[in-house]
Amino acid sequence: MAPMSGTTIRVKNLDGMHETKADENGNWAVDRLRAGPYEISVDLPKNLVLDPAWGIRGDLAPKGCSRVYLRTESNGHLEGHVNSDRPLSENYLNIVGLFRAEDAEVDLLRPAFEVFPDHGNGAFDLGPVPPGEYYLVAIISNHNLDEAAIFYPGVENPQRATVLGLGDGEERTGLDFSIGTPRFHPRKKCCEYRISLHTP
Repeated sequence: MAPMSGTTIRVKNLDGMHETKADENGNWAVDRLRAGPYEISVDLPKNLVLDPAWGIRGDLAPKGCSRVYLRTESNGHLEGHVNSDRPLSENYLNIVGLFRAEDAEVDLLRPAFEVFPDHGNGAFDLGPVPPGEYYLVAIISNHNLDEAAIFYPGVENPQRATVLGLGDGEERTGLDFSIGTPRFHPRKKCCEYRISLHTP
């Protein structure tokens, strides 16, 4: 990753806000801080977010020094709703997940990115996600721990699914898909459910 020279870094502690900028190598320092709790925030363009997104918090010891590494990632998001013509409570809507489209085979129990949809309205927000092409999948379990995978926009066959392209820092909304009666398949192994994404 390249250093982000000129980036503004703010350190908030009991004395207030302290500000500095990163040099050409991405290095920065704030000196003579009082011991105690602190929070670090960074001014970033909209396509980037601090990793972790909630920022950096810590506690500075008396006469102490803290070495902090700040990293950013692309702030892409995919948002939508999972709708069903029957109560999903009859089964278990485990997660909404993303798989990279270039992968020939994936384990549906281990998406590249995943989120629990809202129990009330089925809303989900996947992000931050780096740019690329993805399959969006709702993964459902039943009481026997069998699995069903519903690919966006609501198909069971991944060859009929829509590949979603996401640009750097792009936000894609309205990714709503409906679930009918899920067709469950037993897991081949207790913690694995592999599937081919492309036609052989």
